[in-house]
Amino acid sequence: MLFKRIFFFFILLLAFIKPTLICAEPIVTPIHWEHLHTNVLTDSLARQAVTLLQNGLKYAVNDWYDKIKGFKNQTGTYLNFKGNTEHYIRPVSHMAFVLAASLRFHIYDETVTNVPKTDAQNIAIKLISSLAYRHKACCGEKEGWGNLWQSAWWASQTAFAAWMLWDELDNDTRSHIYDMTVYEANRFLNYEIPYYKDKSGKVIYKGDSKSEENAWNSDLLVLAAIMFPQHPHAAIWHQRALELQLSAYASPTDINSHKKINGIRLKDFLQGSNMEENGTIVNHGIIHVDYMVAFMQNAINVLPYTLAGKKAKKVSLFNGNRIYNALNNLSFNGQTMYIRNEKGEATCHMFFPEGNDWGTGRQSNYWLMDVIAHCFGFDKGMKPTAADWMWVRGKEMIRMQQRNANGAYYQSKNENSFSSREEFLLAEITFGYLFLWADANQYTHFNNSGKF
Repeated sequence: MLFKRIFFFFILLLAFIKPTLICAEPIVTPIHWEHLHTNVLTDSLARQAVTLLQNGLKYAVNDWYDKIKGFKNQTGTYLNFKGNTEHYIRPVSHMAFVLAASLRFHIYDETVTNVPKTDAQNIAIKLISSLAYRHKACCGEKEGWGNLWQSAWWASQTAFAAWMLWDELDNDTRSHIYDMTVYEANRFLNYEIPYYKDKSGKVIYKGDSKSEENAWNSDLLVLAAIMFPQHPHAAIWHQRALELQLSAYASPTDINSHKKINGIRLKDFLQGSNMEENGTIVNHGIIHVDYMVAFMQNAINVLPYTLAGKKAKKVSLFNGNRIYNALNNLSFNGQTMYIRNEKGEATCHMFFPEGNDWGTGRQSNYWLMDVIAHCFGFDKGMKPTAADWMWVRGKEMIRMQQRNANGAYYQSKNENSFSSREEFLLAEITFGYLFLWADANQYTHFNNSGKF
């Protein structure tokens, strides 16, 4: 009798301690791929993006993975990135996202890359699992990456990649992705939103708009809320995402506007501005065209809602039309930033009113802004149209990429001095393709509600 009592007591004890011994798999909002048409788009504008991605993936799974990063020779369970700051982590997060999307949307072509699709998927999973494991949330504050000014952006790229390949990930990786995402999202629970200028017009951060920074921080918060809606902070994350997006491209006159966007009245919320009244952005101490088209960081928030089958938020497009109008029509001594030829037709050339310290060989960021304008009607009544600008930029990008047999795009830092230039270019092309895909299938819808 005593033995039976001890036995039953032991069984009861196991029942109570089991949950603390086994980590429950995080509950994620599924992407119902079976309800989405993911066949490769065949129209001429989308085909340019597909060509660029397929050639770029050749570089990604060969020279980049094997030689540039030296990952092929690493034998550990998780890759060693040799550092925890931007230029060690950001490029890997971009490539993880690019590979995951290309695989899910059937863009990856092993006849182009000469690397089997299964190997490419293994590379993508290795990048994702390693990024998540190496984060502070998983391997510790001292050893891990994260909690940096831009780390929410790297985490969002990693989380987005993981979400698209969720059914291919093991439980440990899913748990690490959850921990990484929650850690980065919780940084913004009591975040004080920065502004370039205060309400009176006084410059707070000289020559340094906080537009792009606020926008990329919102990317992580949108993903966190959509991917893990059962987390107790999900509604707060979502609200912070709306606020950051609204602040990112707010102009001085918006501060006094009675307009209400997704439950937020501008005059009651805005404490300053990050965009000039004429639609330009000041960064690096100059009117900087690259930071105007960094509006993409706000717009890409539309995509997670679309994949989750939810209505996107209007705030993600706030003032994008004003920026696009400035690019096309704002004149500096008779010259617009988007350069037309003598017939008034679109060209791939850009005019930089006060220079461009990143180099003048970029095209993908302007192309992506054109894609966004095309999909969401920012070019209404304009000639040339956004599609016209897309087409000439796409042709130029393909020409530049074809200079390199290995699928790389740039040939020197003079064309683009940014360290992650190849990786970011492919990420921008991927985002552009996803916008075109959602638009072609009429998947994107908006509401003006602030509810999560």
